[in-house]
Amino acid sequence: MAAGATGTKRESFRSSLIGRQLGVYFLLILLLFAGSGVAFYFADREQADARFWTEHTGEVLDQINALSLAMRGQESGLRGYLLAGSEDMLGALEAGSAAFDRGYRQLRYLVQDNPAQIQRLDRIADLRSRWEEQVVRVALADASQGDLVSARQPLTSGVGPRLLDDIYDGLGRMASTERSLLVQRQNRATLSRWRTRVVMMAASVMGLLVVLAALLMVRRRIVRPLNSVTDAMVAVSEGAHEYRVPHLNSRGEIGDNARALEHFRQTAMREEATGWVRARLGELTFHILHAESVDHLADTLLNALCPAIGAEYAAFYGSIRDNSEYRLAGAYGFPPDRARKGFARGEGLTGQAAQSGETRLLESVPKEYLKLGSGLGDASPAQLLIAPGLYGSEVPVVLELAGFQPFRTRHRSLIDALMPVVAIAYASLRARAKTEALLHETREQAEELRASEAEIRQSNDELVRRGKELAEQSEALQTSEEELRVQAEELQATNEELRQNSDELEAQQREISQAHDELARKASQLEQTSRYKSEFLANMSHELRTPLNSLLILSRSLAENRQGNLDADQTEAAETIHQSGRNLLELINDILDLSKVEAGKLRVEATAITVDGLVRSLRRNFDPLAGEKGLQFVVSVGEGLAPELHTDGARLEQILRNLLSNAFKFTAQGEVRLEIARPGSDLPLRSDTLDPEHSIAFAVQDQGIGIPADKRDRIFQAFEQVDASTSRVYGGTGLGLSISRHLATLLGGEIHLWSEEGRGSRFVLVVPRQMPGAQPAPNAPPTVAPEPREPLPQRRTPAPRPEAPDILIIEDDTAFARILEQEARRRGYDTRIANDGEAGLASATARPPTGILLDIGLPGMDGWAVLERLKQQPQTQDVPVHVISAADDDGRAAAMGAAGYLSKPVDVDALSGLLDSVGPGSAIKRVLVVDDDKAARQAIGELLGRQTLKIVYAEDGAKALATLAKQDFDCVLLDLNLPDMSGFDLLDRLSEKTGHAPVIVFSARELTDEETRRLRAHTDSIIIKGGRSSDRLLDEVNLFLHRIDDKTGAALPPIPSGGVELAGRRVLIVDDDMRNTFALSRILRERDMQVLMAQDGRKALDQLEANPDIDVVLMDIMMPVMDGYETMREIRKRPGLSGLPIIALTAKAMDGDRQKCLEAGANDYLPKPIDMDKLLSMMRAWI
Repeated sequence: MAAGATGTKRESFRSSLIGRQLGVYFLLILLLFAGSGVAFYFADREQADARFWTEHTGEVLDQINALSLAMRGQESGLRGYLLAGSEDMLGALEAGSAAFDRGYRQLRYLVQDNPAQIQRLDRIADLRSRWEEQVVRVALADASQGDLVSARQPLTSGVGPRLLDDIYDGLGRMASTERSLLVQRQNRATLSRWRTRVVMMAASVMGLLVVLAALLMVRRRIVRPLNSVTDAMVAVSEGAHEYRVPHLNSRGEIGDNARALEHFRQTAMREEATGWVRARLGELTFHILHAESVDHLADTLLNALCPAIGAEYAAFYGSIRDNSEYRLAGAYGFPPDRARKGFARGEGLTGQAAQSGETRLLESVPKEYLKLGSGLGDASPAQLLIAPGLYGSEVPVVLELAGFQPFRTRHRSLIDALMPVVAIAYASLRARAKTEALLHETREQAEELRASEAEIRQSNDELVRRGKELAEQSEALQTSEEELRVQAEELQATNEELRQNSDELEAQQREISQAHDELARKASQLEQTSRYKSEFLANMSHELRTPLNSLLILSRSLAENRQGNLDADQTEAAETIHQSGRNLLELINDILDLSKVEAGKLRVEATAITVDGLVRSLRRNFDPLAGEKGLQFVVSVGEGLAPELHTDGARLEQILRNLLSNAFKFTAQGEVRLEIARPGSDLPLRSDTLDPEHSIAFAVQDQGIGIPADKRDRIFQAFEQVDASTSRVYGGTGLGLSISRHLATLLGGEIHLWSEEGRGSRFVLVVPRQMPGAQPAPNAPPTVAPEPREPLPQRRTPAPRPEAPDILIIEDDTAFARILEQEARRRGYDTRIANDGEAGLASATARPPTGILLDIGLPGMDGWAVLERLKQQPQTQDVPVHVISAADDDGRAAAMGAAGYLSKPVDVDALSGLLDSVGPGSAIKRVLVVDDDKAARQAIGELLGRQTLKIVYAEDGAKALATLAKQDFDCVLLDLNLPDMSGFDLLDRLSEKTGHAPVIVFSARELTDEETRRLRAHTDSIIIKGGRSSDRLLDEVNLFLHRIDDKTGAALPPIPSGGVELAGRRVLIVDDDMRNTFALSRILRERDMQVLMAQDGRKALDQLEANPDIDVVLMDIMMPVMDGYETMREIRKRPGLSGLPIIALTAKAMDGDRQKCLEAGANDYLPKPIDMDKLLSMMRAWI
C-alpha cells in the first residue's frame, strides 16, 4: 500500500501543472541569464585587458622617473663629493648607481614587448656606462691624488655634460612614447565600458519583461487558485467545518491540496463529534456516580441525557429476580402511569433487546404506537431507540428513548459508551441495597440471639434453684420416696427443655455464621466496585487532563500577548480562561483526593514542622486575599505553646487552607481570625486518643453568613453545601470540608464546628503534637557492637575513573553492602567497601572520598565513634557522611555532623534519593546577602534558613568585595541600593574577576529599560520585591545552588531562565493528541525554537534517526503503536542517544508514575496540565 501511495505521488508529480508551468518560465529566465552571462564575460575580459595595459603603461612611466632620479642622485653625489670632499656624498653616488642598475633591470622587463623602447633603454645604459668610465672614474682618480680642480673638470665641461644630456633626453623620449600609448589604451577602455553598459541595459530590460510575464502567468494560474484553497484551509482550521472546499476536481498540486483539505475537514468533523461524546459522557458519568438509589439514578440520568440528545420520551427499566424480569424505575416526558410497569426477559421489543444485549433502532414508528404530547397537542416520534446496558454477561438495565427528530450518529455513540457505566452503577446500587438489607437482618438475628441467651440464663438460674430444692429433698429421701420420684421427673423435663434451647442456639449460631459469610462476600463485591471506581476516576482524570493541558497552555500564551495583537479585553478574557482551567484542575485533584481517602489509599508522612513556619506560609497565601476583600486577617499564637509538632505538614496546611478559604469566601466584612493554642477544657473531644495536654488546636473564626443548625452535619459530606440551590451566591464543589475531616482523622485529630446563622462560624481543628505511629523513640541505649560477620571476599576493584565521584561504604552486612555498591555504580560512582569501623576510618583517611555511607552497628569500633573521628580529622571533616541504621533517628547523627540519616529497612526510592544526595554538590552551599537594610537581611535569612545553607551578610559594597576576595560563594543576593556604591558598580567590579559566583538581583526599585539591559549583561535573574517575590527568590536560589559540576555526569535539576538560551534549539514533541502538539509547538516556536513532531513512538524513533541534531525530547506516555515507556527504552538502547535529554509528560499523574518514567529512561518528569515555566526551566537544565 505504501508503494502504491508512492507511485500515486510520483504520477501526480509528473502530471503536475505547476511544475511544468514553472519549468517553462524558469527555463526562459535561465536562457536569458545565460546569454547575458556570456556577453558579460567577454565584455569583462576586454575591460580587464584594457585595464591591464593602462596599469602597465603607468608602471613603465614610474620606472622611467625612477631611472631619471637615480641618475640625478649619482650626479649630485659626485658633485657633492668633489665640492666638499665628504665621504657621505660618495655613499650617495654609490646608492644612486645601485638604484639605476635595479631600475634598469625592472624597466627592461616591463618594456620587453616593445623593441623600440628596448633599443632606447640599451642606448641609455650604454651612455651611462660611458659616463661612469669617462667622468666618474677620472674624477675620483684625480680626487684621490688631491687635485680637486682637475677632478671637477670632466664634470663641468666637455664630455660629461654632453653624456648626461643624452641620457636625460633618451629617458624623456621613452616617457613621451609611453604617454602616447597610455592615451590610446585609455580610449580603448572607454569604448569597452560603453559597450558593456549597452549589453547590461539590454539584458536587464529583456530579463525584466520575461520575469513580469512569468509573474503574471503564475498569479493567474497558480496564486489565485492557491489563495482560494488557503482561504478554505483557514476557515476549516478556525472551526468552519461546513465550508465548501474549491478546486476539488482540479489537476496537479492545487487539486491534491484541495482533496487533502477535504479529507482533513471530514476528519475534523469526526473528531468534533468524538469530543462532544467524551464531554457529555463525562458530565453524565459525574451524575451517575453520585446517585444514592436506583430511582435517583434513573431520574438523574434521564433528566441529563434526554436534553443532550434531543429525546422527548424516555423510560428506564431495571432488572429484578436475577435479571429475569424488569420493572420501570424512571420516566421522562410523560406520566409514569402511562408507561408499561415492567416486562419479562424476551417479552416484546424491550424484552428482546434485554435478552440479546443488542441496541435496536426503529426508524418507522407506526402513528398509533406511541404519542408524545404537551399542553398544545401530541404527535408520533420519528424514531424509537432501545439500548440495553451490559454488565459482564448480564443485562441489568434497559433504556427506551424516542424523539421527534432522528437520532444522530454522535447520539448513538454516546448511548453505546454510556450504557456499560449505567449498568455498573445500577448493579453497584442494587448490591449496596442488598448489603444494607442483609445487615439489617443480621442485626435483628443478633437481637433474637441475645434474647435467647437471656432465656437460657433464666433457665440456668431456675435449674440452680431447683438443684437446691433437690438437695433439701434428698435429706428427706428416707421419709418421702414418692416426692423424690416426682422431682426427678420434673428435673428430667427441665433438662430436656435445656437441650432443646441449646439446639436452637446452635442453629442460630450457624445462621449468624452464614450471614457473616454473606457479608464478607458483599464486602468483597463492594471492594471490587470501589476498585472499578478508582480505575474509572484515573482514566477520567487522563481524559480530562489531556484537553485541559491544551486549554491552559494556549490561554497562558494568549494572556502573555507576546505579539501584542490583543487588546486589554481580549487579554483579560484569556487570563479568565486560564484561571478557570486552573480551578477545574483543582476540582479534579480534589475528586481524586476524595477517592483516595474513601479507598483508604491516602498516605500521610510525619515530619517535624514549626508553628512559626506554618503561620508564615498561611500569611503568604491569605494576606493578599484579605487585602483584596478589605478584611483583616488576625493570627494569634497562645503563650507556652510548643514551637514544634510532629505531623504531616502538607496535609495539616491543606486542612487549614480549606478552612481559611471558606472563611474568606463567606465573609464580606470584618475579620477572619486564626487562633493556635492548646485545646480548652470546654472542648468536647470525641476521640479517646486525643490528650488536651499533648494536642494543639487551630481555631478559624469568621464573621460571615453562618451555617443553619440543620445543615451543620451535612456540610462535612462530599458535594454538600449550605446553599445548594441554582440561585446560590457562593460557588464551590462541597469537597473541601469532607476532605478536611478525612485528613484530620488520618492525622489522628478531629474537627469541631460552632456556628450561628448570620453571625459567623468557628471551626476548630485538634491534632496531636505527635501523629499516631510517628512518636519519637526514647533515648537510644548505647549501641552494642555485633559479632564480627564474615567479611566480603577480596576482589579486584576497578581502577577509579578519571574525575568520577568516590563513595566509601562502611557496612558489615555483606548482602546490604553489595546492594549499596550496585546502586552506586549504576549511578556512575566509584565505590570502596569496609567491613568494620577501623578499616573504614583508615580508608577514608588514606584517600578522602566524595561521600560516605556509614552503618552504626559495626563490630569493634561502632558507627558513632567512626563519625566522631571523621569529623575531627582535617582531611575528612568536610566529607558528607550519611548514616544508615536500624535504630530510629533521635537527632544524634545530625548533632554530630552527619549530612543525612536513613532508617532500615530501606526502600528503593529512599536509597536512590540518598545516593543522589551523596555525590558532588551535596556539601553545604554558601550564600552572600548584600543589602543595607537590616530588616531585609533578617527576612531573607529566615526565608533561606529552612535550607541547608551557610548565609553571610554584607551591608555595603566594600564589605561585599572584601568578603568575596577572602571566601568563595555559590550564590550572591544583591540589592541595588547600597550606601557606598550602586549595585551596578558592584556588578561591574565583579565582572572584572573570572569565576565569580552567580548573582540574583533582589531589589525594591523599579527598573528602567536601560537599567534592565545593563543588568542583563551580568545576570538574567532579576526579582522586584513584592507580594510573591519571596517564593520566586526561594526558587531562584534553589535552582542556582543545585547545579552539579558537568564533570560528574550526574543529574542536573532545573535551572533558572538565564542558564541556557533556548533560541535555535531543536525539540521533538511526541504526543498523539494534536491539541497538545499544537499548543506546545506554538509556545516553543514563540521562543525561536525549532519544533519537530511525532504522533507515536515508532514515528519518534524515525524522526531521531533522520534528525540526529535534536537537543531534547518531550515524551507523552499514553500513545498508540508504541507507548512512551517502550519508546524511551528503545531510545536508550540506540548508540548516540543514551545522553539525549528526555522529559516525560503524562496526564495520569498517579502514584508511581514518576518512578516508572525515570526507570524507563526519562531524565525528568512533568504531569499535565503542563506548567510552562517549569517545563522551560527543565529544558534549559537538561540542554
